[in-house]
Amino acid sequence: MTNITEKILEDAKAQRPKYAERLIVIGPQTDGMPLGLVHYGVNISKLHDYTPMNYVVIGEEIFSSLKKGDFANLLKKLRFLEENNLSAYDLVNLFFMLEFPTRYYFLVDKAEDVLVPENAPQEMQMMLNQLIAPPKLQINKGFLECIFLAFNIQSKALERFFLGMSPEYVFEGSSKEVLHFREPEE
Repeated sequence: MTNITEKILEDAKAQRPKYAERLIVIGPQTDGMPLGLVHYGVNISKLHDYTPMNYVVIGEEIFSSLKKGDFANLLKKLRFLEENNLSAYDLVNLFFMLEFPTRYYFLVDKAEDVLVPENAPQEMQMMLNQLIAPPKLQINKGFLECIFLAFNIQSKALERFFLGMSPEYVFEGSSKEVLHFREPEE
């Protein structure tokens, strides 16, 4: 049996053949991961500002941000809807790793996570304080709903994300800008 790093590298090369000779597997990483899951990243040497390539491993099975549907497949493997074995933070972390890998969004669960411009109107800080909440996760009759806030560092906007999943592990997600941190005009 091939080791997991080789398996990940082989998969990444198949998904990104243009960069096959420049791919480097980084990991294993278990900090911040739910028990039993391991994270690996794949970097492209001499290239910056590309969509992160993430792999989550459970046993010998790999789930990748390069394969559409692997977020739902991982949750199905974990029997998440039946056993509710992840926290809201775990779910959001896995979402950003596999379904929506990005360098430009980060989870916001307290007002201090967002740097409000010094000259921003007082109302902006008040709105921010009213909006901020930790991720909320609910599973009701096999249906998942998760709502959380993330900051987009490119657009300087706070967005509310909604993740939904049916008992058949059919995933849907959406986001909406709820507060934009435009610099006030002078």
